[in-house]
Amino acid sequence: LFRSAERAGPILPPMRGTGTFKFNSLKILSNELGVLLPGYDSDFMNVLTDLWDGHVYSEGRRSTKKQFVIEKPQLNLLAATTPSYLNDVMPVGAWSQGFISRVMLIYSGERILQSPFGDMQEDETLFKALASDLNHIGSLYGKMVFSEDAANAFVHWHMSGGKPAPDHPRLVEGYMMRRTHQLFKLCMIACASESDDFEITLDHYVQALNWLTEAEVYMPDIFKAMNAGGDSRIMEETWHHVYKLYLDKKQPISEHRVVAFIQQRAPAHSVMRILEVMVRGGLLREQVELGKGKAYAPGTRA
Repeated sequence: LFRSAERAGPILPPMRGTGTFKFNSLKILSNELGVLLPGYDSDFMNVLTDLWDGHVYSEGRRSTKKQFVIEKPQLNLLAATTPSYLNDVMPVGAWSQGFISRVMLIYSGERILQSPFGDMQEDETLFKALASDLNHIGSLYGKMVFSEDAANAFVHWHMSGGKPAPDHPRLVEGYMMRRTHQLFKLCMIACASESDDFEITLDHYVQALNWLTEAEVYMPDIFKAMNAGGDSRIMEETWHHVYKLYLDKKQPISEHRVVAFIQQRAPAHSVMRILEVMVRGGLLREQVELGKGKAYAPGTRA
């Protein structure tokens, strides 16, 4: 980061009479977040938080008298990791404060199988077009403004509580406070990705809000995937839940009640798979009630 900041020189905006402007757009691209953050270091996390907030950051080296200064920083971080890593490294309090509460978490539990002997399909034309677009976007300079209808829609969304809003406890305290900031940035991205105009239209706002809400639908699944014990633990709890209800009601338990129980403990993409495995393994006995659909009774637990 310091090397990037040291190389950054004054920027001459494309408008005459505006003088020069200096800023430091910093990027971190990490295939594994664990390489960048092998452990939770409060001091380093505070540095990342300061950079994300755009505060001037400086640090001196003991071996020299030189002071490194990062002025007007703007930090971009793209890193891959697993829920289990976040569970092991991030303390509970990190989700409601500091850097991690400022990060958008994009989650997918989908597993895509590919032949180990197949050739990777790469669209060279598309790659060059994307690279050209990104280079062009990087040369844009100026102030973005909202059109009147886009501004009105944004204000209405913000003042109404940002609905639909995630309600997971680990997101409510920290991440929820910064959703408006995230939506501002996504609006700018939607605008820059479409044209060189600096006016954020209602279409840009709608696109940005769709991006935000789509990501937030799957964010709670991250915490479900953190649960210790994995699928086997969930199956044990589900069997016990169905067993207790069966003893109480003396009749099979409807499918929607069983699915709702599993949904509280497993990512959305795993719910029906877990139910199917339990049936095939004899943990649950599937029954069909006339006019009521599928229901389940407890099977034999090994």
